[in-house]
Amino acid sequence: MAGIAFNLKKLLQQETVQSTLAAYFYTALVTSGPWLFSVITLALITVWGQMVRSEIEVLQFMGLTIYSFAGSMILTGGTQMVITRQISDCLYSQEDSKIAGIFTGSCLVTLGLGSVGGLTALWFLQLPLWTSLLTFVLFLLTNLMWITMVFISTLKAYMQIVWAFLLGFVLAIPVSLIAGYYWGVPGFLLGFNAGLSFIVFLLVSSIAMEFKGTFRPSSLVWKAHKKYGVLYLTGASASLGIWIDKMLFWYWEGETVVGFLKIYPVYDGALFVAYLTVIPAMAFFVMIIETEFFESLRRYFFLVEDKAPYLTLEYARQDLIAELKKNGTRILIFQIIVTTVIIFVSPWLLMILHLDWTQWGIFRMACVGAFFHMGFSLVGIVLAYFDCRLEFLLVNVLFTGINLLVTWWTLGDFWLYGLGYVIAGMVACGVGAFLAFHRLKRLHYYTFAAPPIVV
Repeated sequence: MAGIAFNLKKLLQQETVQSTLAAYFYTALVTSGPWLFSVITLALITVWGQMVRSEIEVLQFMGLTIYSFAGSMILTGGTQMVITRQISDCLYSQEDSKIAGIFTGSCLVTLGLGSVGGLTALWFLQLPLWTSLLTFVLFLLTNLMWITMVFISTLKAYMQIVWAFLLGFVLAIPVSLIAGYYWGVPGFLLGFNAGLSFIVFLLVSSIAMEFKGTFRPSSLVWKAHKKYGVLYLTGASASLGIWIDKMLFWYWEGETVVGFLKIYPVYDGALFVAYLTVIPAMAFFVMIIETEFFESLRRYFFLVEDKAPYLTLEYARQDLIAELKKNGTRILIFQIIVTTVIIFVSPWLLMILHLDWTQWGIFRMACVGAFFHMGFSLVGIVLAYFDCRLEFLLVNVLFTGINLLVTWWTLGDFWLYGLGYVIAGMVACGVGAFLAFHRLKRLHYYTFAAPPIVV
């Protein structure tokens, strides 16, 4: 996201209230576009859809959509991580012409895996024909959206991304309600797919216009998966960690919506809304830390390549630590204030968002969990900058494992729901921060003397 962030940061240099708000709004939409699209659109269709169709039909649509997003995130999580690294390698070596072929190859791999996974699930679900077909299309579209966002983040045309998601919002909601009124579940799926298709089409068009070179599928995609196998496991475990607690609640206390698919709206709704509370902090991170920290990091390695004296490198290392501490503290304080305010006004938020009062405790727990999850994610990005692949994998496996175990332990005790998410984020964030600062403390050693990564 640093490429977009450098362009958006120019708005901040205008030093006006309007430009500052615009910069952070665009950054939030660019960095969290898929999540915003899914949560807001699904929430509005769910609420308004009950005015045109029965509650069970709306729940069936919601269940199929949630499972499509969950399955696509887990399926593509590893590939997203590998392709991100591969694009970075191409940009660093100034081999931009290879990115077009990598994009096509990534899409084909994603569609292939998505088709196998989607058709297998639908075979066991035994849904009506049109519902099955539209669910399959939805699953493939969500897979493509995650992969496309990896490539779109390298572009500087942030307004194209903003308009793509905004127009997708505008299209999906009314079409879903109108089609749902006439055709029920297939109609809701049709409208949601229309908005998602529009978004994916505009993003792919932007990529096609931006990248030069042939779009013939590149074999580099497979080679990258082999070379960066640890990163693949990292991405897969990170995606699984986001959904593992929800899966436990689905099949412990959830209600069946279609076939063997279950959802637990009491937990799901609270978690999805809580995720939105960290979007401002994520935007702040991309706008400030990913640009300033990136510049400091690049300056250090430029000095290494120029064979600068040790004292100069030490000053550069200390600048890196100071930069990370300064902006890291700012973002943590900002998010603490946001989370505290959200928890304080949560009773009014529940009424505004039409959430059930039984979700109040879960929502407050989820807000705290989202805070630590954000910190853990940001620390993970810092570890990725230093190519700490094993450490990055460790913190993600730790998060997933703790979330699984503690959530399983709390099953049946409603007042502890969400605790697994909180503890997992807290531990992963703490361990990740320790590993990141350990790397910074011994940066000279890892730069000049440490053996290369061979995993």
